[in-house]
Amino acid sequence: MTRRNKVLFSLTRKRIRPSYNKYNVFNAMTWRKNIRRGTLYQQIFSAKQESRSYHGEHLTETQFRNIFKSELNSVNPLQSTKSAGSAESKSSQDEIPWALQTYVGLERRLDTAVFRAMFASSIRQSAQFIVRGNVKVNGIKIKQPGYILRPGDVFSVEPERVLEALGRQKPTIKQSVELVNKQIKKYNKYLDKCRAKPEVMWRIRQHNRKRNKAYYTKYLEKQTARNIAWNKQVREDMSKKIDEVTPVSVLEGILRNEAYFNKHGTLPQDGGKAILAKSLSIYGLVKGVNVNLKVDSAPAVKAAATETTTENTASETASETASETATETATESTTESSAAAAAETGEVASADVSKTVSKYYSKEESGESGPANKSDVKKLVQDVVKLRQEHIRQTYSSKIRDLKNSSEEYDPTWVDRLPEKLPIVRAKDAREDINSVLPIRLPYGHGKLYGLSKPEKGYFTPWTPRQFLTPFAVLPHHIEVSFLTCHAVYLRDPVARPGHSELVSPFPLDMHERAHMYYFARRRKNI
Repeated sequence: MTRRNKVLFSLTRKRIRPSYNKYNVFNAMTWRKNIRRGTLYQQIFSAKQESRSYHGEHLTETQFRNIFKSELNSVNPLQSTKSAGSAESKSSQDEIPWALQTYVGLERRLDTAVFRAMFASSIRQSAQFIVRGNVKVNGIKIKQPGYILRPGDVFSVEPERVLEALGRQKPTIKQSVELVNKQIKKYNKYLDKCRAKPEVMWRIRQHNRKRNKAYYTKYLEKQTARNIAWNKQVREDMSKKIDEVTPVSVLEGILRNEAYFNKHGTLPQDGGKAILAKSLSIYGLVKGVNVNLKVDSAPAVKAAATETTTENTASETASETASETATETATESTTESSAAAAAETGEVASADVSKTVSKYYSKEESGESGPANKSDVKKLVQDVVKLRQEHIRQTYSSKIRDLKNSSEEYDPTWVDRLPEKLPIVRAKDAREDINSVLPIRLPYGHGKLYGLSKPEKGYFTPWTPRQFLTPFAVLPHHIEVSFLTCHAVYLRDPVARPGHSELVSPFPLDMHERAHMYYFARRRKNI
C-alpha cells in the first residue's frame, strides 16, 4: 500500500523524496544519517528504507521486487595503451559504481522518465499526468504509469501540464487574504509605534537605511537632489518676501493697525523689539497722537529709541524725542477713550490709509510742501524696512539645508504625514470583486492584475518557475530533452562507467551496496 501524502515530507523522519517540494529540499539539505551502526542486518535494512524512500516510494515492496534485476550492467573501456594488470593502470582507472545500478529497473518506467525529464514536479504528479491521458509514447497515448520504455522511444507531455507542474502556483483567495491581513496588522502596529514614539522610530528608520550600503548611497543621492531643490525654493521665497517689503507697504501696514493700537496700546509687529519701537514712533508722528507704552516691552522700546538717537541723524533724534515726550504727557483717560472708539469703528478704511501714505510718498506736482515731519517719518520707515528685510533673511537662512550632510534632520511633524491605518480585508469581498481590494495588493494581484492576465490558469501568468526548482534540476545522460516542444527521447538504459553513474541518486555508494544485498536475497526466484 502506498504512503499517504501527509507523511511524505515529515521534517522529523527526514526521508528524501522524488519531489520538488520545499520541505523535501530542507530534508535533503539536512539529511545526516549513519547507516553503518548496528548489526549487518540493521545496516542493510536501514539502507533499504532510506534509499527506497527516494527510489520507487510510490510502489509497494511486491511491485518493486517484480521489476528488480540482480544483474548490474556497466561499461568498462578497453585498456589499449597499457596492460590491464599494471599497477599504474589500476591507479589511473576509477572504480565503477556497480551498486548504483540497484534501482535501474525503475528508470525504465514511464512515470520515472517523465519526472527525470523535468516534465513533472514529482513522481506522483507524473503518474497522474499519465493516468489522465496527458502523456504520449511514440505518438500513442499511454495511461499506464508502469509502462516500460525501450531505447529510442520518444515520449511527450502536453505543454500546459508542464507549465502547471514547473510554474509558480497561485495562492487561493483565502490564503492571499490571510497573508495580506497578517501584513496589515504588522503595518498598523508599526504606525502605532511611530505615533507613540516618533523620535525613536525616526532613528530606527535612519539606522535601517544605513544597513544597506547600495540602497543608502542611492538614498543620499536622492536626498541631496531634494536638498538642492529645497534650498532653491527657500531662496526664491526669501527674495519674494524681501521684494514685498517696501517703504509704502511698511507704512500702510502700520496705519492699518490703528484699531489694534487704540485697543491694546501697541502694534502687532513681528521681528523684534527694535522694529516695534520704530513702528510706534512712526505711528505717533503720522497720527500726531500720544503713544502710551503700557506693554511689557516698553523699557525695550525706549532703549531701542535711545540707541537709534545716538546712531542716526539729528532729525531722527528729534522725531523720537517728540514721540517719547508725547508718550509721557498723555493721560490714561485719553487712551481709554480712543481705545473704546476704535473698538466701535473697526479696521481703518483703505482709502484713508492710501490718502495718508500719499502725503509722504508721492510726487509733489504742486508747490505745496508735504507734512513737516516727512523726512523724519521716511527715515524711520527706511530703518524698519532694513530691519524687516534682515529678519526675513535670518528666518529663511535657518531653513537652508547643508548639502554636505545629506541625512535628514529629525522632523517632529513627520508623524503627521503618515497614512491612516489600513482596514482588514474580507475574503468575501475579495472573492466577489477583486478590484475592491487592489489598492492593498493581494499576493497575486499587483498593479494591473499581475499574475492574473489569464485568471483561468492555475499558475502565474506570465509564467514564472516555481520555488526550489534548482536543487533538483538534474538531467540524466540517458534522456535527451527538448523543452520547446516538451518531448524527450529515451536513449538507453542507465549504465555505470568508471567513476560515474547515469542513475541519479542523492545517496552514497555504500548505501546502495547494502540495499542491493537486501533485495538480492529476496528477489523473485524465477528471474
